Amino acid sequence: MRRRKAIHQTQINLRINPALRTKIERAAKERQISTNQLMNELLEEGLEDKAEKFAQRVARAVVERLGAVGGASREPSFVGGASSQQNKNEEGDV
Repeated sequence: MRRRKAIHQTQINLRINPALRTKIERAAKERQISTNQLMNELLEEGLEDKAEKFAQRVARAVVERLGAVGGASREPSFVGGASSQQNKNEEGDV
């Protein structure tokens, strides 16, 4: 099977309602970037956020299991080295 070049781009057709399309176009114009570039950024950020949230859920589940087995009470540090409590504190500081 032939592999694609790393720079190859694919066109995806989406069906979205006109109100959402208007919001996307407005956001792109405010950022002074193309609608295509904005959509790429939003998709990448969304996938990264989803992966990070999944990793945090797994880490919490591991800690809960360890706590049930050995009495571990320390909260795990997540990607970037901050615990969820530290993240909550930082969000409150904004």
